[in-house]
Amino acid sequence: MEGHTVVVSDGTTVMLGPTECGDEPYLLASTVPGLMVVIGTDRYAAGLLAIQQLAPDVFLLDDGFQHIRLYRDMDILLLDCAKPFGNGWTLPAGLLREPRQASLRADWIIHTRSDGIINNIPGLDQIPQISSRHRLGSFTKLSDGSVVPFESLGKLVAFAGIAEPDRFFDDLRLLSDRVTGTLALPDHAPYTKEIISTIAAMIRDTGADYAVTTRKDAVKLKKIPPEIASRIVVADLELHIDGIDSLRAELCNLLQK
Repeated sequence: MEGHTVVVSDGTTVMLGPTECGDEPYLLASTVPGLMVVIGTDRYAAGLLAIQQLAPDVFLLDDGFQHIRLYRDMDILLLDCAKPFGNGWTLPAGLLREPRQASLRADWIIHTRSDGIINNIPGLDQIPQISSRHRLGSFTKLSDGSVVPFESLGKLVAFAGIAEPDRFFDDLRLLSDRVTGTLALPDHAPYTKEIISTIAAMIRDTGADYAVTTRKDAVKLKKIPPEIASRIVVADLELHIDGIDSLRAELCNLLQK
């Protein structure tokens, strides 16, 4: 669906699969009740389509800080606590899409993976800043969705096709010393027969009881053979935001206007 503006979900029905719309839009549409999801490289066109077909009350843009042609009531900027501006350079020399002074447009800054510690960034003191941290939460079987205690899973391997798979693997290792193998895949990687075979071989060769993956990966694994699905466990990521009450209050005030 690349280049097209389409409705993924109207809030009641998910109309596209992960191979058609992408893993992240599908994950949002299939896990957040009542959420209407529209995708498109042209955010203005996507907004018009949403107005015409869905009539939403609120527009929430994911990864929309650089879409300055769109009016917005609030900009929330997420910065990685360990490397908020990467090496300080814009693309292609660095990771930034804009110079760091563009962060002054933000109304709020959330420091991610901070464990409650906010690095003071010179020049941004006038912007409200709060911190967040990620934790692996519940673990469910891919085959039937049943919740399983992590300590009962035994020997493990892990695989993930996300932006920074090593972080996921490190989080697992914090919970267990029984992670005996990992497979890092490119972000948004499709799960081909070859990759599924590689995962099955990793389980077999290491003698693992289960392979653990992320919820984002799991949405692309619905059609794998049942004998492999029964050996896969999905880890849900929980986000804890310190100071969320202040941000929530400001959002509520905006919504009441």
